[in-house]
Amino acid sequence: MRSADLKTLSTARRILETLELVSEHPRHVNAKVLSRHFGVSLSTAYHLIHTLEACGFVQAGGRDHGLELGPKIPRLYQKYLASGPPVSQLEPVVEEASERTAARSYLAAWSNRDLEIVAIQGRRGVRELHGLAPGFRGAAHALALGKVFLAYLDPAEWPEYTSLPTLPRFTERTIDDPQQLQRHLSRVRESGVAFDLEEYAEGECCIAAPVFDSQRRLVAALGIAVPTRRFRYEQQLLTELIQQLAEGASTETAPPLPLITAPGAAARASR
Repeated sequence: MRSADLKTLSTARRILETLELVSEHPRHVNAKVLSRHFGVSLSTAYHLIHTLEACGFVQAGGRDHGLELGPKIPRLYQKYLASGPPVSQLEPVVEEASERTAARSYLAAWSNRDLEIVAIQGRRGVRELHGLAPGFRGAAHALALGKVFLAYLDPAEWPEYTSLPTLPRFTERTIDDPQQLQRHLSRVRESGVAFDLEEYAEGECCIAAPVFDSQRRLVAALGIAVPTRRFRYEQQLLTELIQQLAEGASTETAPPLPLITAPGAAARASR
């Protein structure tokens, strides 16, 4: 059993190394090159090439019969782009948002036609939104995180409760009129940031911004929750910070973000 596992691992390694060699030296890799590189017989090298050719990963390129990448490679790459970055890769940004604002920060995704909380960061003692924990689903119209998705997604992808004549209410400030919500979401699209002002929890306000992938597809929403009094005094700085973090997370080539720390955040974080 162990020897079979080792053989499989060895074969897989040769296949992957062959693809790397072909990508680095197109039209210069052939059976003889692979035979010398792996220390295997010429027939084994040909078998490896034929397997990759049959699967579309390599193809003969040019008169010298060297190999080049096959048609399957760009297809795989397109599927990789379509899948977008794993949301879990964005968790360091959530931690940074919490540290730089001394507030509880949240990362949300869109899963099965509804908002889903993916990650939460915050120091002990920092106030949190009641009931929100990783895995929480729902309240998309009442949370800034959810409004981000509703603003950019087709209504056909919205949850069923958003099609009700009166939307579920969580506080007296929850937007429960579908037409009013539509007008509100148009402002979210225009500004690139969403707020909920005590719409999910009394005494709490939230700020959220969209995170896009390299193809400008929405993949996540990044946000924070702060007490209403603090929101009134620090809204502009907190909003700028969340937008910068979300924009930076939207592309791997984003330039370093200038440091913006909300007034008093450092003092609150040390408590």
